[in-house]
Amino acid sequence: MYIDHWGMAVDPFASEAGSWCFESSDARLAMSKVKHSVMTRGICLLSGEPGTGKTMAARQCLSKLGKSEFKVCYTAFPMLRSTEFLKMLAQSLGLKAAGRKAALFQQIRSCIAGMAESNVTPVLCLDECQRLDSQSLLDLMAVTSFEMDSKKLASIVMISDSSFSEILGMRIHESFRQRITSNYKFQGLARSECAAYLEDGMRSAGGREGVFLPEAIEALHNASMGRVRTFNSLVSRCLIVGSQRKLANVTKAEVAEASDDYELG
Repeated sequence: MYIDHWGMAVDPFASEAGSWCFESSDARLAMSKVKHSVMTRGICLLSGEPGTGKTMAARQCLSKLGKSEFKVCYTAFPMLRSTEFLKMLAQSLGLKAAGRKAALFQQIRSCIAGMAESNVTPVLCLDECQRLDSQSLLDLMAVTSFEMDSKKLASIVMISDSSFSEILGMRIHESFRQRITSNYKFQGLARSECAAYLEDGMRSAGGREGVFLPEAIEALHNASMGRVRTFNSLVSRCLIVGSQRKLANVTKAEVAEASDDYELG
């Protein structure tokens, strides 16, 4: 198997590996924004192009929160109408979702208030927010924008691609937009980070150092445009091609072949 050729226990760049996380400039800045919003019970918006590492950074930050003080509720949204959106939100809080919209509002608000009374802050992590329709966004504000003893009760972390700004820019959502306390737009892996990213990944799996030549690293960044998901996929394909050819290093030739395969795949 190709991982044996490179001395790795697993392929750390495969999406299913999951245990390795590189702290890029994007991740570091985003996590500071998430932490601030959680501690102040505000709303944090993480945006950027698909595959730039938004969800991974949010999950990494939220996984470090104390379980006795915070309840993290993660939901990724498909295309949903308003009532279905509220049902998913209720289920993420551990509730058996009611059938009617008014009952769902009451369920969610009562649950959040109950957590507050127990000194637990619910953190609603909402992924793929660009799929929310306008009414769902209004409902999210309505169901979470209440206070107890002048204190906010919940924190919201919203993850979306860049198109979500069009929805937020609508006049009807101005009040919600004003409630966003921090936001960060992901840029992707910087060219200067790619070598360290590769070395860190290989090291995490027990692999050899210096596998990727500088020309290959340059080509990988150019081909992926810094998008982490694409970068990882190309790296895995390069490792497969390199093992088939019994190479000691990955060059730009393997990146070119991996890029052709990726575009066809």
